[in-house]
Amino acid sequence: MGRIREFNEETVLTEAAKVFAKNGYAGTSISQLVKATGLLRGSLYSAYYSKAGLFRTCFNYVAECDASSKEGLIDLLIVALLERSADDKEVNKLATNVIAELEKKNKIPIETIIAKRIMLRGNLIKREEK
Repeated sequence: MGRIREFNEETVLTEAAKVFAKNGYAGTSISQLVKATGLLRGSLYSAYYSKAGLFRTCFNYVAECDASSKEGLIDLLIVALLERSADDKEVNKLATNVIAELEKKNKIPIETIIAKRIMLRGNLIKREEK
């Protein structure tokens, strides 16, 4: 049995997800995650074992959390597809499930949603044109 966590996991996962979504996986340092979550480096590793473990947990949390923004989920999906799903089977499975759920909930094809989100983040379209 593991040690009881002495932090608000929802807050940690939400803040870490924001950092991953903004910087990408490779562009996110442990120092940035420490600063965003308020946890010590050792606490992050103790709870999530690695940066990859924290990313998987964040992606899963955001995918299952109804309160999370769709944009946040799409941002993490893009990071997962570009940087993690080819080498991480768990992330690949999560991404596949997220895509399936998004396809059920939206009339717009997932490819269009992803492309529009990338173009919005790149300032190639304005928010009203989404």
